[in-house]
Amino acid sequence: MLIKDRYIQLIFKMYIKNILATSELNILKPLAATETLFELNDYSNFENEERELTIPEQLSLLAERIDNVTEPVQREPIPESGPILTTKTEIRAHLLVEHLKHNVQERSGGKFLSSEEIVHFLKYEIDELY
Repeated sequence: MLIKDRYIQLIFKMYIKNILATSELNILKPLAATETLFELNDYSNFENEERELTIPEQLSLLAERIDNVTEPVQREPIPESGPILTTKTEIRAHLLVEHLKHNVQERSGGKFLSSEEIVHFLKYEIDELY
C-alpha cells in the first residue's frame, strides 16, 4: 500500500535517478524490471503531470516508429570526381591512361603500348605544356 502512495513513488524515483547519475553500472534493465514489479510504470493517476516514459514504453514507441517507415529514403547520388592531378607527371600519366583506354586497339589479348609508342605520345600527342 505504501509503495503505491504518490509521494513515496516520487521519492523512490528521485532516489533511483540519483543512483543512475552517480553509478557507472548498467542499471537500466533492472530498473525497468523493478518498475514493472512494483507497478511503478502505471502513471494513470498522473495524467495531468508531465512524466518520463518508462523503458518498455520507449522501446514500444521506437518499434512503432520503425514499423511505420515504409518508403526507402531517396538519396542523391554522389557525383563522380575526377582525379586531383597536381604535378606534370601525374597529368602525363593520366593522359597516357586515357589514351590507352580510348584510342589504342587491343592486340595480342590486351591493350598496351611499346616504349617507343609511349615516348611518341608524350612528345607529339599531348599539349606542349606537359
